[in-house]
Amino acid sequence: MLRRERSRLRSGSALAALAAFAIVFAGCGGSDAGSDDVAAAATGTVETVDVSEPVIDDRFAVGGAELAIQCFGKGSPTVLFEAGSDSNGIGEFNALMHPLAHNNMTCTYDRIGTGTSDPPGERRRTMDDLVAVLNQLLEQANVEAPYVLVGSSGGGLLAAHYAGKYRDEVAGVVLLDVGVPNPNLDKEFPGPLGWKNPEHMDWVDAERRLAEKLTPAGNIPVRIVVASESETPDQSFWLKLSPRARQTTLQGGHDIYWDDRTGVVREIRAVLDATQ
Repeated sequence: MLRRERSRLRSGSALAALAAFAIVFAGCGGSDAGSDDVAAAATGTVETVDVSEPVIDDRFAVGGAELAIQCFGKGSPTVLFEAGSDSNGIGEFNALMHPLAHNNMTCTYDRIGTGTSDPPGERRRTMDDLVAVLNQLLEQANVEAPYVLVGSSGGGLLAAHYAGKYRDEVAGVVLLDVGVPNPNLDKEFPGPLGWKNPEHMDWVDAERRLAEKLTPAGNIPVRIVVASESETPDQSFWLKLSPRARQTTLQGGHDIYWDDRTGVVREIRAVLDATQ
């Protein structure tokens, strides 16, 4: 979210350092998959799904731009990771995808303006634009619904909005340290400052609209995962998404999927189990 990630966005060196760390962390994905296989063998479980290579790893044209998407494994519901503002999902979530891909297709993508996807055009973009592009991308890539959406930080705003707009496609939601939307961000980021970022996404408008009206996602399982070091320890605002929403706390910082990967995977699996 804008207020939480603005220091990272304003500092090129900080962004470069974060990107470098993401690449190193993602590189551990292969060994994670291997350790899962060893654990399965030790318990006598026979793994029939090869998660060492992606089943989808391509770019697809949507609305005049090409977006990169990557998926591992198979099985329904599909787990879809949505990265924070100006972050590329393929670089952020690789190590989380392999443990989940044994039983569920697990995907992430680079939004326009991030990673290996195309840059945005000149105009301002809204959260309606971004969720519509995602919806079309999933159709183009033949990634079948239903989806369990996992959104981190600003990506959680998009996950929540997608779940309300495309209710028939969403089986569950996991929000990873997604702060309460601020309806007054325009005072800090007036006019074009609200969307002059690599994605040209108007996060100021998104927070204002969600603060004023959050569309419920229906009677689906929702986990609100709060980081113990979060700037906003009370994220109960998101309980309005569903009567089955629950809030829990994991130990770590804002990027909780780095600090407690095991705990995050456990919460996602709990939502997956609750969809059955």
